Amino acid sequence: MSLTVSVSGEVFERVPGLRLVVVAARGIASIPHPHLPVSLFWRDAWQKVFGAGLRPTEQPHIQAYRHALKAAGIRIQEFPPAVEAIYRRASKSSVPFSVSPLVDFYNACTLNHAMPVAGFDVDRVGSSLELTVFEGGETFHGLGREMPEAVSTGEIGYRAGNTPLSRHFMWRQARSAALTKDTSNLILITEAVEGVSHDAAMGMADALSKGVTRWFGATVRVVQLDATQPHAAV
Repeated sequence: MSLTVSVSGEVFERVPGLRLVVVAARGIASIPHPHLPVSLFWRDAWQKVFGAGLRPTEQPHIQAYRHALKAAGIRIQEFPPAVEAIYRRASKSSVPFSVSPLVDFYNACTLNHAMPVAGFDVDRVGSSLELTVFEGGETFHGLGREMPEAVSTGEIGYRAGNTPLSRHFMWRQARSAALTKDTSNLILITEAVEGVSHDAAMGMADALSKGVTRWFGATVRVVQLDATQPHAAV
């Protein structure tokens, strides 16, 4: 299934300099859990953060995300960027949590590069995925939440059709397109803001691409989106 990924003009107005790197991976092999190489990769990434003893707000990339999202009108004390939340957990505990090999893999990349990653099951998204500004009132059912909730007017997030797939940009993802043990086609998206260099974004893209190819047997395509190229088919 072909998928078009796009960013609305209003998002670029609220987050100047925003760039998205989209890694489309198709043909994911059946994945045992635990997956030893990924488990070791995840553990090492976690231990590096724990051993560094650096507070999340002292990490330069996280500072950049906090500044960009605050300027976009997001209350980051209530809705911190996902990269800050996972970095904070790793800085406080020596024992990593585990979700699944795919999620553990991209969470490890998040810690190694201090950049957020969102993962969506392509076959559950449909034909289009857009980063946009919500009108308000749309129903969102977040991961780890028992009940759905209404999206507020003006929130930035991903959506498939009229279904929100994230809230407050990089804060929480929905259940509806989450990766599962049966996922065979996915996209991984990392967002770069002002203060995160082109080389850093390409380094994350390279890590994601090589990992899903090496450990999950996927065929990969990488595209970049920005204000001059706000949509692409993957």
